[in-house]
Amino acid sequence: MTDENNPKPSIKEIENRILSHLEERARLSMERAHVSEASALVNQIIELHQLLSKEGEPPKGIKDFQTRFTELIAHECCLAELSIYLFDCLCYAQQSPYDGFEQACWMRSAAQLLYDICIDWDHPDSTAVREVYEEHIEEIDETFRNFAWEIPPVLEEDFPDWVPESHWWWNVPIRKDMSPEERDRRINFAFYDAMGFLEEKKKRDKKDE
Repeated sequence: MTDENNPKPSIKEIENRILSHLEERARLSMERAHVSEASALVNQIIELHQLLSKEGEPPKGIKDFQTRFTELIAHECCLAELSIYLFDCLCYAQQSPYDGFEQACWMRSAAQLLYDICIDWDHPDSTAVREVYEEHIEEIDETFRNFAWEIPPVLEEDFPDWVPESHWWWNVPIRKDMSPEERDRRINFAFYDAMGFLEEKKKRDKKDE
């Protein structure tokens, strides 16, 4: 299928898609909140960021989008989903010395794009959004810094092309020269732990024969 038959959406179309998503979620109670909905939202925000980056300057109407976005995300279900998303990011950050770092960075970057692109910080409802970020972001960033020596680095060729250079957390690992063997053992620690357990079990079973 050619690009002519499958044109890429415009900035306005993506903005409308994002707002429609939030409008549906805003009708629900906090009990219906689910992290998968926040993940779907940030995926669309990443797409919006990519188009905005190509434009070079904010398009007309971006303020209207930010105002409506802020009003909607301040609803209890949307706000709960954002909070759950950031908590999940923290959980991955706590696994950074093993298999959690790349996913934590991805989520942290997506959350930063939401913060930078989508919120009207002059709107009264932005206070609730700021509070959710303040509750989680500092702890996420501090976790990255605390584990900096142990974290297996993400290979440069694996950095997502949409990540701004200002997103320093991708470069937080100190040991850029970590050996491929150690990097593999850290990232796939669950597999190696299971193999070690099976080896020990075989030895014990052999002794019992």
